[in-house]
Amino acid sequence: MSTKVTLKDAGQAHKAVVTSQQKQIAALYEKWADKMAEEAKRYAGSKNSSSALKAQQITQLEGALRKAGRQVANAVNKSVQQSMVRAAQSVVNNNAEWMKKLGFPEDGISAAFSSVPTEIVQNIITGQVYEGGWSLAKSIWGDSEDTLSKAYEMVAGGIAENKSVYDTAKDLEQYVRPSAKKPWNYIFKSVDKVTGKEKTYRVYPKKVDYNAQRLARTLSQHAYQQTMVAVNKDNPLVQKIRWHSTGSRVCPICMERNGRLYDKNEVPMDHPNGMCILEPVYDKDTNKRLADWVDG
Repeated sequence: MSTKVTLKDAGQAHKAVVTSQQKQIAALYEKWADKMAEEAKRYAGSKNSSSALKAQQITQLEGALRKAGRQVANAVNKSVQQSMVRAAQSVVNNNAEWMKKLGFPEDGISAAFSSVPTEIVQNIITGQVYEGGWSLAKSIWGDSEDTLSKAYEMVAGGIAENKSVYDTAKDLEQYVRPSAKKPWNYIFKSVDKVTGKEKTYRVYPKKVDYNAQRLARTLSQHAYQQTMVAVNKDNPLVQKIRWHSTGSRVCPICMERNGRLYDKNEVPMDHPNGMCILEPVYDKDTNKRLADWVDG
């Protein structure tokens, strides 16, 4: 009976979590774009509206934009937390499977690690493992407000260029749809409300879900790695934690860390968008004696 611990299950499970999470977040922004497409249809037949009616329609469009944006931000927050829990749980499950092979009772293992994913995720989302007063909610809402701010600039640009509300809504649909091709930039002139002077605005559309995707990948990775440390820190069989750098474009920091052994309480957290793997390193003699004991 083999008692060798492998990272394939936990690593593959974590990769599956990240892939699922990426699709889910992209789908949330696609729904936002669908909402803007619905708004555009409302104004398709009123391209020559009076200035008063157009102002009212713009207000309605901005209201729909903000409402949909808030819904997306809330849904992203929930998705990220769920993905962190799944990433952490994959490590707990992998560790439990190995301990069961060594003869430890399943009930005892479940009780010992049942609270680990919850504690890890809570420490991450509240920023306890970071510096500078960071929190998940502030980061997501900050990104949402930045996205909305750029969207409002596009609305202002539409007004300045005398676009119809329909055309403005279609611009917004393209902006918030991750799968849509974006122009290199969106430039327009408008009067600054504060100074009263004409100002040139430049909006550089990027994949609008990029920041959310980057945040989700990063926190899922941190949950995975923090859990790997947590379930092994008190295990007397684990001597060190080995860092394995993975991916097609490994950065210099991770290249330097590749294969390095860390004390269990000194394992660094991966950088944003990181996908490196941690491996618990066991005392080979102890592992062999336990294997012989389990095999009878």
